Amino acid sequence: MKACLVSAIASALSLIASAAPITLLNPDFQGSGNGSNPADWTTVEGAAGHIYIYASGGGIPASTNVLAFHARPGNSIQQGFLTSEATADSFGTYTVSFDSGWRNNTAAPNDLSLEVALVNLTDDTVLASDTYTFPPDTPSNAFDSYRVIEVGNRLTLSYDNTDLGLVGDEIGIRFTTVTTQDTFNPTAWIDNITVDSGAPDPVLTVGTLPVIVSDGSTTTFSIPFTNDGATQDLLLSDVTLDGPDAVDFTVTGFSTPVTPGGSGSIDLSFTPTIGGGIYSFDVIIDSNSTLNPTRTLSLSAEVRDPAADFSTDTVDFGSLGVDPGPTTATVTVTNTGASEDLTIFSATLLGSAGDFTVSSIPGPIAPGTSGDVEVTFDPATGATGRFGDLLVIETDAAFNPSLTLPVTATVTAGAALPTPLTVINGDFDANPYTSAASTTPDGWTSSIVGSPGNYGQTDPATPNLTSIAAHFQARGGNYIQQDLSTGNGGLSADQITAIEVGLDQGYRNDATTNGDILMRLSLWDLVADTEIVAREFLILDEGVVAGAAANQLDTASFVLPVSSTSTSPVALRIAHIHPGAAASFTATAIIDNVTLALSGSYVPSDTPFETWALANGLDGTPGKEDGPTDDPDADGVSNLDEFAFGSDPLDAASRGLVALATADTDADTEPELLLTLAVRSGATFAGSPTPSATVDGLLYEVEGSLDLSDFTATVEGPLASPVIPTGLPATPPTGYEYQTFRLAGSNGLPSRGFLRARATEAP
Repeated sequence: MKACLVSAIASALSLIASAAPITLLNPDFQGSGNGSNPADWTTVEGAAGHIYIYASGGGIPASTNVLAFHARPGNSIQQGFLTSEATADSFGTYTVSFDSGWRNNTAAPNDLSLEVALVNLTDDTVLASDTYTFPPDTPSNAFDSYRVIEVGNRLTLSYDNTDLGLVGDEIGIRFTTVTTQDTFNPTAWIDNITVDSGAPDPVLTVGTLPVIVSDGSTTTFSIPFTNDGATQDLLLSDVTLDGPDAVDFTVTGFSTPVTPGGSGSIDLSFTPTIGGGIYSFDVIIDSNSTLNPTRTLSLSAEVRDPAADFSTDTVDFGSLGVDPGPTTATVTVTNTGASEDLTIFSATLLGSAGDFTVSSIPGPIAPGTSGDVEVTFDPATGATGRFGDLLVIETDAAFNPSLTLPVTATVTAGAALPTPLTVINGDFDANPYTSAASTTPDGWTSSIVGSPGNYGQTDPATPNLTSIAAHFQARGGNYIQQDLSTGNGGLSADQITAIEVGLDQGYRNDATTNGDILMRLSLWDLVADTEIVAREFLILDEGVVAGAAANQLDTASFVLPVSSTSTSPVALRIAHIHPGAAASFTATAIIDNVTLALSGSYVPSDTPFETWALANGLDGTPGKEDGPTDDPDADGVSNLDEFAFGSDPLDAASRGLVALATADTDADTEPELLLTLAVRSGATFAGSPTPSATVDGLLYEVEGSLDLSDFTATVEGPLASPVIPTGLPATPPTGYEYQTFRLAGSNGLPSRGFLRARATEAP
């Protein structure tokens, strides 16, 4: 009897362990008369062949009816199992038993075979099958003689019943003649069919396949397996190798037999014949496993020859004193391969500021020996704070031939530079947009216009940020910059001997990440469109971080010495250099709370008003008069009031951000009289009946009246949350904030009421 044919089974199955008989109707063919088709079975008679009940006599056992098959191709009978006992997903193994014989009273010139199959009746597919061949034919006997050839033939059929596509499908048993003859002879018979379900036994289950890595010398490894059967020993008859690189592998032994529940291994060795690369091969296991008597495993081995091992994953110069002079750090590279020299083609730095340089690389490194890549750090005189770069080492290593290492150094800062500068929207809070498609943060210009790249974003889009921050996607070279003369009138490059930049930095690591980020700070000549001085620094990739630890910022400072004779205005530029994947969200830098200070000859304007006047184009020339009482746009509002209430002194349509409104602010459904105004950021109001505040050289007063005869009525406020009336912008200009005040006793608007705001120069 041939071995079972098993349909695709790739792993151990979890099956019902206990055997159980399957109910068949009319399995002994007593349910119908001589010469008729069997009751309760479905028959298909191929090529005019016949399937019929044969009773006693005529070469058939006298004591019973049997089912006779003429030798015609495609003759078959089948019967479905009761769905209450089994569906296609119920069991993985079935045992089929039956008696068989020849009708040998007439000519029986050839042998005959039957295919015995488990069939998915839902889609008419064969789940598993085996072929039973009747024993060799014998010469014809007398009409009234017969011979029982075999009693109790047993076939075990197995398949993978864990396929979700089988759930609930009907299953049945099918017998089909396998012959090329078109004749009534020979005629064979079967009788007394039984089917039992049960778990496969023995079962070969392969464990985790080994990861095979070689340095070019002989490597040994094993493939573990277990016998997950219940009662039968697992016998491995052979283990052979195939595939494109099978010649480089050898089977050195395997375990057999393995008792139920026991473990074994297949032991192999690998001796590469070519050199570095991937070697692929198949392991073919022949066994008596019920489910998978022939199992093919596809494996690969990696040869690293030559192979590079690096002494460090970070080149860190540590913390150095002021003006440290040239300092050298070493990356030791070891060739861990077995036979080939390792060549270092290049060692380069991605940054171009020049604070770090590669001072030497070694020649060919023999197997088992090492060489040094030397990096020198030499900052400019007076440069302090953080420094960073990325070192890329290219080799001919068989695998991972290119390695990128972060390079960092910190030079201890001295005293803070004496002259603070104004940064417009340095905290990015004037641009609360929470989408990657937002416009550039207010107060800054961008290298990317009309598409994602640089934008302001906050929680929940970037969890754990406590305020708006600038985001830089990994597009390579994208930047934001600010003209520093906008908030610092008269500032030019020749007035600066050193500039100090402070900022908070971080990696957007609550999503996917993609390596360390190289950033660049620059002071830019806006007329010549050239870089005056630059510094690179790193934001290290800590991987995806969840929860409260995600998106944490730390404070960094940088002092950049400046030497320029240019009288041009200058800009601060913050750029994302590496990685440079276009429109990539996977390496996004976060920058917040930018501050500036300098040393040099520049002297800031004396008052916030003068700074505001310069930033808004008031230079004292005709039509741009810059005095507090001047009104260059002739709108009836003085420069001082334009300054106080956030309007444009050169736009007659802009007359101060002040507006009245009525709204319910105390949750009693009755409206009150309100006044909302834009005031300079940091204004803290106090006092009654007239709240007042002093900030940036201004005295603000908010007054109330019931009859316009005097303004002594009590004004309450400012309210906890401002009410923005229609007509005011949703957000005030940079450097301003909205405050809302309420007329006391105006609940329900019972009578007349008036509110006004005044701003004067502070005493």
